[in-house]
Amino acid sequence: MLEKLFTRKTARNILIIGGLVMAACLFTLRGLNLDYDFEKFFPQDDEQLDFYLEFREKFGTDNDFLLVSATSQSNIFDPNFSNAIRQTEKKLQEIKYVESTLSPYSIKIPVIGPLGFFNAPLISEKLNIDSSKIVNDPLLDQRFISKDRKSIAFVVRHQPFLSKVKSDSLLQNIKSVLNAEMPGDYRMAGKIYGQNYYINKMGSELSFFALTSLILLAIFLFISFRNAWGVWLPLVIVVLTVVADLAVITILGYSISVLTTILPTILFVVGISDVVHLSEKYIQELREGRKKTQALINAYKQIGLATLLTSVTTAIGFLTLLTSSISPIANFGWFAAVGVCLAFILSFTIFPAFLLLLPEPKKLVAETKSDFWTNKLKWLFRFSLKNTGIIIVSFALLSIGSIYGIYQVQINNYLLEDLAENDPHRQDFFFFEQQFGGVRPFELAGKIEGSSLLDHKNVLAIDSIENFLSNEYGVNNLFSPLMAIKMANRAKHGGNVEYYRIPKNADDYEKLLPVVKRSLKNPSVKQLYQQEDESFRISGNVVDLGGAIFKGKNEDLISFLDGFKNHGMEIQQTGMGMLIDKNNQSLSVDMLLGLVIAFLAVGILMGFLYKSFKMVIIALIPNLIPLLFIGGIMYLLQIDLKLSTAIIFTIAFGIAVDDTIHFLARFRLEIAQGKSLLSALYNTYLGAGKAILVTSIILFSGFITLVFSTFSSTYYLGLLVSITLLIAVITDLLLLPGLLYLAYKKRSKALKS
Repeated sequence: MLEKLFTRKTARNILIIGGLVMAACLFTLRGLNLDYDFEKFFPQDDEQLDFYLEFREKFGTDNDFLLVSATSQSNIFDPNFSNAIRQTEKKLQEIKYVESTLSPYSIKIPVIGPLGFFNAPLISEKLNIDSSKIVNDPLLDQRFISKDRKSIAFVVRHQPFLSKVKSDSLLQNIKSVLNAEMPGDYRMAGKIYGQNYYINKMGSELSFFALTSLILLAIFLFISFRNAWGVWLPLVIVVLTVVADLAVITILGYSISVLTTILPTILFVVGISDVVHLSEKYIQELREGRKKTQALINAYKQIGLATLLTSVTTAIGFLTLLTSSISPIANFGWFAAVGVCLAFILSFTIFPAFLLLLPEPKKLVAETKSDFWTNKLKWLFRFSLKNTGIIIVSFALLSIGSIYGIYQVQINNYLLEDLAENDPHRQDFFFFEQQFGGVRPFELAGKIEGSSLLDHKNVLAIDSIENFLSNEYGVNNLFSPLMAIKMANRAKHGGNVEYYRIPKNADDYEKLLPVVKRSLKNPSVKQLYQQEDESFRISGNVVDLGGAIFKGKNEDLISFLDGFKNHGMEIQQTGMGMLIDKNNQSLSVDMLLGLVIAFLAVGILMGFLYKSFKMVIIALIPNLIPLLFIGGIMYLLQIDLKLSTAIIFTIAFGIAVDDTIHFLARFRLEIAQGKSLLSALYNTYLGAGKAILVTSIILFSGFITLVFSTFSSTYYLGLLVSITLLIAVITDLLLLPGLLYLAYKKRSKALKS
């Protein structure tokens, strides 16, 4: 059957069809987009997410703004500096999509004076300023004036839900104004700035790692094959694989996320693995005297099933990411799985077609440099069998130690943890964290049944909640309906900052109500309190201490808020910060489920191949050990379990198991040919050993390049998967032969007797 397919005519037709398909794929890539929608990293089909979306619809978004800070070289109240800020605000308000701006110089507070009620600037342009009082004003301190009193911040609010094109246009126009009007350097933080920064960085990293991976692959292919044929042809296959996969992503309407930027690197090394195994067997057949066509057919038959199984197991490893409720992770899983399948298809169609049409690589066939690998493999084979007991005990002890370490690994996460600490964007984030009370958002949603929020007892209850949030939880820059009451009390006392508080006396409070009710008509108050259903919002910012610490704080907060149910209040935490933490906590469960599915799938495949439960265990042990070691290494290096590290285990397992499958498939063939146990193991070790070493080196070199990424998710993936692959090849070459020998030893004796 195969003889009829392996003809030059068939090869030409395959290449023509493949060329037309690839041309269409390249044309399709014009529509490929990079996407950084932060909200897609929230767990989908989640009750708390649904609640947050309803809450946001009711009270408005909490992230459609840009925070800008300017540092004064002399004094923040210097007339030249303050005039520059005022002029900047005026210019910004003229920009399309900008809804409003707010700075210390544009804040107005209500004042009730001899002439009645009026709004007065908090900082007057004409009067002398008592800066010692101004900087400590609760409306300014660490909201708009930095902790070190050297910088001013102001907020630019823009239209919500802007498209990327509109967001980029808005950001560019804002930057133009800031560059022209602002004195000295400025810093920014906000959704449109972060989105623009991430997408630009993703694009540059996508190009960098694709190019770096190709160069490294070319180097290692040349070292392995010492021939141009063995370099350019495999590279063509992996490039076509990436192009085809990206085309599929584009056709289906998906975009490239920060996780997907590593997709070309993964497909390069996985695709090369398929080609190397096929090439090694093809060259071996030629060296044994077969004609080109027959050598290719033999390689196809003997390597095809094992490579199919490795492609299936690798794809399963990626597909287990579909268990995640986070769409970018799930999408990355099936993107990579499709790419793995495409790599297999191209390796066993386009690659053989090229080989049939190209002249036989006689120089490569005549090479005898394989003695280097053969001698090393012979030594390793003898060592593994002579020291089987010691090797098994050593791996067992290390595994037990790793299990202990795994239990010590902490689930934790930070905002912007995906950026390196010296990254400019993260440095700006740290600046706002340190000087303006934090950037991580905090939200409480409340509702009162049977009474009004404006009742004095309810106001005092909410005031106690705010005190808890400020003193115990660490929330800064609180915004709540109580601000209107505090402002009214301050207004009644001529704007005196000392009266920015809730009156404890009920009679004093009742006198404020007319002013308070008047302020309820203000649109900004509507974002904090809706009188129709007595729902309200308490928001603020916290310093990003990490999800692990906030988990404990949230437990204390829930316990505290439960005490207000007797007041007829239903209050619960919501917002992006809480959802991110919840997402990270649930991710470990999702990934554990995915890993179990991957193990079961590989076990079923091994059971189908060998029809032996014992062989299933032998196949899984060498691939469980590297994962345990990685958990132990994470503990030793103090690497937290988070979004960027949780997905590594399933990916690493899916890739690392390939070598085991190739080894066992070759061993199965040797046993089926009636070879003795030692002969079968020896031939397997030497026959599959070189391909395993070469592919492992190539896989390692491909993934290790990712440690140069400025994204921590990419860095950790590169580092930990590389270590996993290194441990996996050591396990396969040292532990697996001994396990097979012990498993088949009794059977071999029984057959002899």
